[in-house]
Amino acid sequence: MKRVLGLALMLACAGSYAQQYRYDVPRQLRCTAFPACGKPGAACKGVEKTYTGAAAGSAKDSIVQACVQANRPDRCGDCIQQCRKVARCSKI
Repeated sequence: MKRVLGLALMLACAGSYAQQYRYDVPRQLRCTAFPACGKPGAACKGVEKTYTGAAAGSAKDSIVQACVQANRPDRCGDCIQQCRKVARCSKI
């Protein structure tokens, strides 16, 4: 009986350790925002960035802000308005 309880305790601890390891792995997201310009001779600027760890939590807002900053002044007229709509983040 002691062996069975000892084995059960060992398995529970091993599972807990494996689960904790999974959460310690830093999260990585690759985000892009590429607005398009419909005016001839004008162009929007796209942005691309990788976020790791705690920064991944606010990655979408961060890439939208980077897109807005990259397109100031907005020579096309609607690049900045498109930034939030075209922003995409995916796991690496």
